[in-house]
Amino acid sequence: MTKPSTTPDKRTLVDRALDRIKNNRVAAALIILCIGLGALASLTDSLKKLHQVLPAPSKVAVDGQWKSEPFEPYGSGKQTLVLEVKEVAEGGLAGFVRFYDSQGKPASPEFDIQGKRESNKVTLSFVGGLKRSPPSGGPLVPVPESFSGDLSGNDFKLVYERDGYTPIALVAHKVQP
Repeated sequence: MTKPSTTPDKRTLVDRALDRIKNNRVAAALIILCIGLGALASLTDSLKKLHQVLPAPSKVAVDGQWKSEPFEPYGSGKQTLVLEVKEVAEGGLAGFVRFYDSQGKPASPEFDIQGKRESNKVTLSFVGGLKRSPPSGGPLVPVPESFSGDLSGNDFKLVYERDGYTPIALVAHKVQP
């Protein structure tokens, strides 16, 4: 039989408690779990407070008329374009586009446009004018054209693309009624 040690334990109370926890895996796991839950609760509380302080992203109204600044599409002289857009379904867009010359006279017929919206990103497409296919001659074929870009307040920063041509960056402004 072993005799109990008569020398006093010179460890601190904290050291003795840590030794007992180290030897008891259940207690150690519970303490770690509680620390983790406390940290998670603190993080979620901080995120909620941050969310209340930051402004929510606003969805700019796309419905209405948009008129571009003058630009020169593919060597046809200065023109502006007018887009009439309406949101027809969640994310779906419809309307028309027409080009005007520098005197404000129509330079094209109205083309029906269709598109989609994801947040403040808009994509619109239409079948525009006709061109010869192939370039050496042949029948006239419709030309796919599109606009894509970002809405920001009363500005629509977009890229105009016509099949077979270099894209053109331009800005359209919302026409106030």
